[in-house]
Amino acid sequence: MKKLLVTGAAGFIGSNFVHYWHDNYPEDRIVVLDALTYAGNRENIADLEKEENFKFVHGDICDTALVEKLLTENDIDTLVHFAAESHVDRSITGPDAFINTNILGTYSLLKACKKIWLDGDCVKEDHRFHHVFHHTYGLNVTTSNCSNNYGYYHHPEKLIPLTLTNILRGKNIPVYGDGKQIRDWLFVTDHCYGIDLVLKKGRLGESYNIGGINEWANIDIVNLLCEQIDQLFADNKDYRIQYPDCPCSKGQSAKTLITHVTDRLGHDRRYAIDAHKIMTELGYKPKDSFETGIAKTIRWYLDHHEWWFKLVK
Repeated sequence: MKKLLVTGAAGFIGSNFVHYWHDNYPEDRIVVLDALTYAGNRENIADLEKEENFKFVHGDICDTALVEKLLTENDIDTLVHFAAESHVDRSITGPDAFINTNILGTYSLLKACKKIWLDGDCVKEDHRFHHVFHHTYGLNVTTSNCSNNYGYYHHPEKLIPLTLTNILRGKNIPVYGDGKQIRDWLFVTDHCYGIDLVLKKGRLGESYNIGGINEWANIDIVNLLCEQIDQLFADNKDYRIQYPDCPCSKGQSAKTLITHVTDRLGHDRRYAIDAHKIMTELGYKPKDSFETGIAKTIRWYLDHHEWWFKLVK
């Protein structure tokens, strides 16, 4: 039985990971540490809090003493680190939070793990920190990098959930520049599966790229989502009743909402990821095709209005 400390697990990827881990390894103990910033939503994991082997702690990863206490009191052997600021627009308007969380916060966790797992009275040789100090201090570290995720519990400031929730509310869909920026899209559950493989089979000190092998231009993603919503509303009158502000409820296409806006500062033209290493070494391959993953995502947002509506008010 493993005992995990998962940081940032009330956020998008973290919450999907703890659901994935609980579903696949129900006997394992999961402790969650989350500061509940704007992107952290305790409702994402509310259904797990009734479980005996699940514990939520409201706290900051920069609080090293708290992290040390959690590692010790819960006999943690595996730390999976998701707590991070990720929204590019926010990094431009408020970079301090990114430095504090992404750099100082990660350092705080590494420092605590080194103290408890390597320097303490009870050294824990069979440990794992998944997220770099490996060569210097000897921590059992693995790292993974991913392409753009999509799926359940995704905050509506990101492209796919923003497009979906704006369509359903009859709001304009903002597309930066010409919309031809290319991204590789990875279904979040497949990302969790990839991390699972790295934790079990990954070589210590190595970094693995987890990708969806699925590149799309942003404008093509927006058009696809519009077409899918158009069809779902045409086939299901209940959606037309539930979302009266959606143009599809009035016989119009969701594409009428597409609005090109000024490109954002420093907008990269293409994000690409080479997942060859994890595929050849660990046998990774996404379990969901883009067709199945995007269909699940659209249905989830359609059926979870109560979750996302309060985030877009």
